[in-house]
Amino acid sequence: MSVIKHKVLKQEKPLVTHPAIQLLATCQQVYHQYHTWLYSRNSFLLDPGPIQYAARYFNNLQPHHHAMIKTVIITFTLADLTPLAFTAIDKSIRRLFGKNFHPTFTASDRADVWADQSRSQLIRIWTHKIVWAYEYQTLRQVEFRMDELSLVLSHEEVPRELGLGDQTGLLALLAEAVRRAERRLDEKFGSLEVAEVKRWLAGGAR
Repeated sequence: MSVIKHKVLKQEKPLVTHPAIQLLATCQQVYHQYHTWLYSRNSFLLDPGPIQYAARYFNNLQPHHHAMIKTVIITFTLADLTPLAFTAIDKSIRRLFGKNFHPTFTASDRADVWADQSRSQLIRIWTHKIVWAYEYQTLRQVEFRMDELSLVLSHEEVPRELGLGDQTGLLALLAEAVRRAERRLDEKFGSLEVAEVKRWLAGGAR
C-alpha cells in the first residue's frame, strides 16, 4: 500500500501527482483493469489547509471513485496555516479589534494577538478535518499523524466531536499537536515580524 498525494496551488483545482493516477488517464484498458485497485488499496493524504480546500480533490472525484477510497491520512501540523487560513485569522482579528489595532499596541502586542488567533484557527481546521472524516461514511479507517506520532482508528471510532470522555487517544494527540504548534509559533513570533512569520508558514513552516 502506498500514499496518494495531491496538492492545491492557491485556489486552483488539485493536481494529482502520484504516477499511478496519471497512468490511469493514459489508457482505457489500464483504467478498467486497475482503477478499483488504485482507489481501494491505497491511502489518500488529505491536503493541508482549511477543509473546504483540503478536501477538494475528494469532492471532485466521481461518486464511485469516492466510495472506493477506504483509508485517508490526516496530519496535524503548522502547514495547515496556509495563506487561505490567514484570511480567516485576519477577519477574526478585525472582528475583535476593528480594522486597525489600538494605537497603543506594540509590534509585540500584534504578534501575540496573531499567535493566539493562529492557535484558534489551527484547532478549528483540525476539528473540521475530524468531522469530515466522520462524515465520510464509506471509509474503513483514518490515520491521524503529528510529527513522529500516529493514531489509526476505524471509521466507527472517529468521533463526531471530541469530548473529555474520548477513549480513542485522538483528543490527546490533538492536544499534543496544539502544544507543539504553540511552542513553534512562540519561537517564531519571538524573533520575527508577523509578515515574516506568514511567509514562513506559507512556505510550509519548514
